[in-house]
Amino acid sequence: MSRRGPWLGLLAWPWLLGLAACAGPELRGWGGEPGVSDRFEPGQVEVLDLVRDDLEAGDRARAMERLAQLQEAAPLNLTVAALRQDLELEWLESGRKIEELTADLAAAARPIEGSPRTLLRRWYALRAENGGTVQDLVLAARIEDDALASLRLLDEALELEPLEIWAHFGRAHTLARLDRFVEARTALDVALDLDAGHPRVRALEALLTAREGDRKRAIRGYTQWLKETGDDPRVSISERDRVVLDLAELELAEERYDKAYGRLSAFEPTSPSLAVRRLLFLVVAADGVGAYEQALELAREAADLDPSEFRAYVHQAMLLEVRFEDRHAARDAWRLAADSAEAASSAGEGGSAALQVLKAEVQLARLERELGDESPEP
Repeated sequence: MSRRGPWLGLLAWPWLLGLAACAGPELRGWGGEPGVSDRFEPGQVEVLDLVRDDLEAGDRARAMERLAQLQEAAPLNLTVAALRQDLELEWLESGRKIEELTADLAAAARPIEGSPRTLLRRWYALRAENGGTVQDLVLAARIEDDALASLRLLDEALELEPLEIWAHFGRAHTLARLDRFVEARTALDVALDLDAGHPRVRALEALLTAREGDRKRAIRGYTQWLKETGDDPRVSISERDRVVLDLAELELAEERYDKAYGRLSAFEPTSPSLAVRRLLFLVVAADGVGAYEQALELAREAADLDPSEFRAYVHQAMLLEVRFEDRHAARDAWRLAADSAEAASSAGEGGSAALQVLKAEVQLARLERELGDESPEP
C-alpha cells in the first residue's frame, strides 16, 4: 500500500492536485515603498500592536474600538480599514451586532436580516453608493460575493486612482476566483511593481503561483512570506493562519507529510472555520506519518466541531476501511457523510453538495453490496 493517504484528492482544492508542476514567473524580491493607502504616521503602527494584543487576549470589543479610532485618524489607510472590516465580519459571525450597521441599513430601507456576510456586504455597498471614494469602493469590492460586481467596483476605484495598489490586488484576487489566471497575473504584476513588500500582495503571489501549477515555488513564496511578516502588526492573526494552512496544503500535495504534520501540530487557528480546515489537513498529515489512531480521532474531532463538514466523515470512512479494515464502521461513516451532503443540498448549497451526495451514495452502495446482510461481529 502507498504511504500516501488515498483520500488526499478529496481534501485538496481541485486545482491543487489537478495541475502538473510547471515553471512560472520567478518570485519577486521582497521590499518596496508603501503607497498612500498603506502609510502610517508615527505611533499608529504601535496601535496595531495593541489591537493584536487585544485579539490574543480575546477582547474583540477593545480591538474594534482601537481600529475605529485609528481609522478615524487615518481615513485613507486601507490596511487599517481592511483589518477593521475583517474584524467586523468575525464580530457578526460570533452572534453580536453592530448598531451603526443596523441603523444605516434601516435608514436606507435596506433589509436588516441575513447572514453576517450578507449584512456586511449590504452595509459596505451602501457606503460605496453614498460616498464613492476609492476606499469605499475597494472595501465594498472586498466583501462582494459576486465576482463581476466586485470587478466593476474595483474598476471604478482605478478610474479615481489608477495607482491604487489595493484595487490592482483586488482585481488579481477576483480574476483568480473566475479562473482568469493570465489577467490575474497581469493585475498582480502591477501591484508588485507598486509595492513588492505588501503582505497581502505577496501572499496572493504565492497563491497564484500554486494555481499556475508551480507548487514548489509557491511553497518557497509562502515560507518567505512567513519569515518576512514575522510579527508584523499589519498582518491579522486570521490572515497568518490562512497562509500557514495554504502552505501546509501545498506540502501535503507534495507528500511532505512530516513537514506538514509538524507545522499543523504547532498552531491553533482562532477562526472556527480555519480550525476545521486545520483538522482536516492534519488528518492527512497524521495518516502520512503513520499515526492512524490519531488521524481517526482528528477526523471525529472535525465532525464534532462542524457536523455539516462532509470531508470529516469521508476521512473517517476511508480510515476505518483502509487502515482499520472495519467495513461495518466505514459503512456507518459513509451514511453520516451522505446525510451531511444531503442536508447541504437541501439547504441550497448548489452542485458541489449534490456531487457529494452522489459520491457518498456510491461508496455506501458498494459497501452494502460487499457486506450483504452480514452483521458486525459481537
